[in-house]
Amino acid sequence: MTERNAVKELVEMSGLSRNQISRALGTSERNVSSWILDGGPFMRSTPAADITARAEELIERFSTIPGSSEDRRRGLLSSRNGPSIFHQAVDEIPEGEILHVRPFSVSEMLGI
Repeated sequence: MTERNAVKELVEMSGLSRNQISRALGTSERNVSSWILDGGPFMRSTPAADITARAEELIERFSTIPGSSEDRRRGLLSSRNGPSIFHQAVDEIPEGEILHVRPFSVSEMLGI
């Protein structure tokens, strides 16, 4: 499975937002959006094999929750019995691996 297919499947089956998916993968929301829209990351911070493996691991874990993607989303975010499955997945990412990106200003994007 390619990283694009893995990320797209994770988004579709989990019902989570792109921001939540990016946090669970340890990459930027911009990368997740880019994979979904055109197949490539905006900025490579993690090797493709690592993103694919992590996405496949999350797909396997999240697919154990039955129902629609909305049911799955509710199950992933439920914290009735302690930290939610989603937050447990985010906490597995070492802090140094989470990409924190400052958005470009308009002047930076225009080069002025």
